[in-house]
Parts: sequence; C-alpha cells; structure tokens
Amino acid sequence: MVAREPDADPAADAARRDAAISLHHVHLPLLADFGLVEYDAGENVVRG
Repeated sequence: MVAREPDADPAADAARRDAAISLHHVHLPLLADFGLVEYDAGENVVRG
C-alpha cells in the first residue's frame, strides 16, 4: 500500500488513495490483459 507522510494534506491523501484504487481495479488488470505486466490482485503484486 502507499505510505503516508506525517502532516500530509488530507486532499493529497484522498488523491493518493483514489489513484491506488484505480490502479488496483482498472489499470493494472487492463495492462495484464494485454500481456504488458503480470498482476496478482490477491497478493497485490505486479511483475513486468
């Protein structure tokens, strides 16, 4: 998961969380479907 910096801006935290969710549910599976990366959503691991 994405590390949080001390005294980070809550808006930046929300944007970081949204980006991580989008990567996990949309972009990484799509890249895996095209054979560009290997993605194991259960283990949260990307290879490629």
